[in-house]
Amino acid sequence: MTFSTIVKDTMIIDTMTQVANHMVSGDMLHLYPNPAKDYIYIYNSILDSKQFDIQILNLKGQQLNSYRNKKTIPVSHLSAGQYIIRIRTKQFIFTTKWLKLPD
Repeated sequence: MTFSTIVKDTMIIDTMTQVANHMVSGDMLHLYPNPAKDYIYIYNSILDSKQFDIQILNLKGQQLNSYRNKKTIPVSHLSAGQYIIRIRTKQFIFTTKWLKLPD
């Protein structure tokens, strides 16, 4: 699989709503809440019309979970700590860190 663009993380965090906003292909990608306890929600209008894969990785880069075309990601089964989320389409790869809160 080839990707035409690797997106570097440009992030704005709204501390009141705990929404991480990232610029992806000229559109905002919203990842919230961050930190998360039960679910992470992802929104980007580009993802509405494309197939995409999401991977949850530990900080060593080992894949823990993967999802296809899913914008609500369950995280309650994970231990508290820092993780990486990677979103892939044919046009871009987006990677950022997020924090899982204790139950």
